[in-house]
Amino acid sequence: MKKGYLVIGAAFLMMLFLSEYAFSEDFDFNVGLRTWYSDWEISPKSGSSTTSDYSFMVGPNFKVSYQKFFAGASFMATTSDYKFQNLTWPRYDLDVMIGYMVHPRLGLVAGWKSIRGTTNTGVTHSVNGPTFGATFNYPIPMEAVNVTFYLNGAFLPLQGDISGPGSNDTSYDIIGYSAEAGFAYAPIDTLSITLGYKYQNLDWRDLANDILSGVTLGVNYAF
Repeated sequence: MKKGYLVIGAAFLMMLFLSEYAFSEDFDFNVGLRTWYSDWEISPKSGSSTTSDYSFMVGPNFKVSYQKFFAGASFMATTSDYKFQNLTWPRYDLDVMIGYMVHPRLGLVAGWKSIRGTTNTGVTHSVNGPTFGATFNYPIPMEAVNVTFYLNGAFLPLQGDISGPGSNDTSYDIIGYSAEAGFAYAPIDTLSITLGYKYQNLDWRDLANDILSGVTLGVNYAF
């Protein structure tokens, strides 16, 4: 749980840092806090799959926009380890991205993803590489309620490494994808609350599929 408090503190410090620039007429800033309540399935190419208990990942995010261009970053960490039958596994995810809105409803995105975690047995897995995707939004026509449907998707050509006791340092090509759909509710112009569902599948070639899926919840504040 201490890790959860640390990332909440990081979100607050980020907000203070950006606030002094928020009065620029050319830029828009958005900061927030996001959680992903998910389970983690590991499905080997040979053998039966195993699925963890559900766990929360929590972390800050921010985005800056200039006309049709935007850029941002997010970090998430488990508040408690994913618990499998014979081991526990924390996880840390970092995403950095830049994008361009080709239409007010559609944007193209490119970025970089980094994932890392070490089991209680000392085995470390790390994943790094580029991401390519798109983001879509559509306002729901409801009077007096500001709700928007959103859909995000990404293609993930990554590189994975596994090291630690009892395993050789081995690298794997990873082909993955992620998708998230949900709704954003804005009770006021500067505040939005999102609720969605995210699915991420990383195919470690010749090894296993690494699948996270579950409900997302976020709060964002716009300057």
